[in-house]
Amino acid sequence: MPPPPTTRHCAALALTTLLATGCGPSASPDHLSKGDGWEFEEPGSPDGSSGPGNLNDPNDSSGPGDPNEPNESDEPAGRYLQPLPEGFEVPLLDEAFVVRLEWEHLTDERPLVSRSVDLELITCITPPGQSFDRHHTEACISWSNPLSQWRIAGEAYPVRAGEDATRDGVAEQVGHPLLPAGRTHVGVRYHYGGYDARATLAIYLEGRRIWEDTRILTERDQTWYAAIFAWSNEPDIRENPVRIEPSPCTSESLGACAHDGLYAEEVLLEGADIDAE
Repeated sequence: MPPPPTTRHCAALALTTLLATGCGPSASPDHLSKGDGWEFEEPGSPDGSSGPGNLNDPNDSSGPGDPNEPNESDEPAGRYLQPLPEGFEVPLLDEAFVVRLEWEHLTDERPLVSRSVDLELITCITPPGQSFDRHHTEACISWSNPLSQWRIAGEAYPVRAGEDATRDGVAEQVGHPLLPAGRTHVGVRYHYGGYDARATLAIYLEGRRIWEDTRILTERDQTWYAAIFAWSNEPDIRENPVRIEPSPCTSESLGACAHDGLYAEEVLLEGADIDAE
């Protein structure tokens, strides 16, 4: 006996949906968009159709289920951020000087994928760097420019970024050799997300951790100007590199600064030779 019309209609609709979504590999999780040099879009954005429903409306059927019940049968697949495998850790880069960033969500709720925080590590050299600008590939390196060379006194020094980390618990890194001159500037930018996040930065010199600090970032586009490391080839220098504490944001311009000295607008690198024009 042929299935009733309603059943045939549902089956056809399911097949149509399957064909529309495709069977090949999904697109890259991040894709660059026009506009600000730091901005790109991710699936699950609160502005997109895959974001959570109205969390303030208990009758909104598109909202999450009980966050305390991981096996809830009506939980939409992929809505919640899954825990990392036990013992997961990103290996430390093997360069002589390594900057390593990790972060954690500061929330009591079960984190949603659409609100998962993505912080960005960017490291620049002065000269010639002027700001934390990942498009200035001769001076700055980040996930979008993972391999480069910094030129100092006519010599090229390789610098690289590790894998792009787009969630908590996964380290993002930059490594380069010991340098004879110049300054390495380290910044962390809140790129995307819907939670407060505690960022932890650690600096390793020939495999030994020499410095660590933390800061809480709360909103998109905030930048933590974390550290400056001054290099020298002078034989009488006791410590190389020497860490310099960057100045916190103190601008009185509306919207220029965030809490705890974080920057909310473009960050100029201290000691950079800024072109007056």
